[in-house]
Amino acid sequence: MHLSWTRELYRHGGPVASVYVDTERAAPQAAHAIELRARAVSERLSEAGADPATIRVLVEQVGSDRGMPAPQGQALFAAGGELLARHELSAAPDRDLVCFGPLPHVLPLLRDRQCFVPYLLVRTDRVGADLEVHTSAVGAGEHREVHGDGEDIRKLPVGDWAQDRYQRRAENTWDRNARGVAAEAAALAAEHRVAVLVLAGDVRARTLVKEHLPSPWPQRLVELTSTAEAADRARSAAAVRALEQAAEVQRRLQAGLVDGRAVEGLLPVVSALRNGEVDTLVLAEAGEALSAQLRFGRSLGELALPEEQLGGMTEQAPGADALPFAAALSAARLAFAPPGSFAAGQGVAALLRRS
Repeated sequence: MHLSWTRELYRHGGPVASVYVDTERAAPQAAHAIELRARAVSERLSEAGADPATIRVLVEQVGSDRGMPAPQGQALFAAGGELLARHELSAAPDRDLVCFGPLPHVLPLLRDRQCFVPYLLVRTDRVGADLEVHTSAVGAGEHREVHGDGEDIRKLPVGDWAQDRYQRRAENTWDRNARGVAAEAAALAAEHRVAVLVLAGDVRARTLVKEHLPSPWPQRLVELTSTAEAADRARSAAAVRALEQAAEVQRRLQAGLVDGRAVEGLLPVVSALRNGEVDTLVLAEAGEALSAQLRFGRSLGELALPEEQLGGMTEQAPGADALPFAAALSAARLAFAPPGSFAAGQGVAALLRRS
């Protein structure tokens, strides 16, 4: 997955409070339970040394996901009395988690996103389209509408004296509208780095939009005949793509460890991140690398093990926080490997950028 969306979490120099909380409302006493969780969050952050303003802004956000579809859970981040980000989770966390440290604790949020790839759902007709970006499993993100020319879109009945002229005008209008839809869809898909573009609606409109889509979107296209089932089919297509991406990362990692285009182990990965050589950081579900303390700085390339004789890095954080931060700074991607993927117990590897 791309990590550019996590940069909002790093805009404060720290320390940062990170909270993962269950906000499920299915139980009869759910409102009271959420209130108790908010109180517990406040107490635990206070014990960890968080400032009152940061505690207050986070407690105010606990349970603010009313109206979201079940299951419900939140990931909340704040620093210096400012809310940095609020994310709804695709499933409630197994247990509430409260952290306060130099970097945000993003790993549970990244794991929540690992089985979901962003997709763009386009519902089109011969006039325009509705476009919905889905970057998580809990609902649509950005929504845009494309309004084309609604005039001259109907052909005249066979035999009308002006049939040929109006038919050409209608087809030109359809084509012009489809060009606008395709251009907007491609721009939105690229902006949000979606992996799948799902196209639903009128068959003639779909055909024209598909003809005008620039590369690589025709190769990432899923076409549907019915708009009624578009959302469900889009999620299914995204899930399939997520599995394909995970398998591809695993294949590349195994091949790369043989031909030198991948490294495994904490020291080689830290060195590669420091030198800007990492294309994809690969983490196991657990491993020594996630709990190991790393020294880091706030600029690109500032990452080291404590024993390395490198200056300019005075802060320390566990690998679970420092490794994703360094990857985000260097525009690397992140992937999670299935159990048994690593020969060593450190649980970290990296696919290297091709020279």
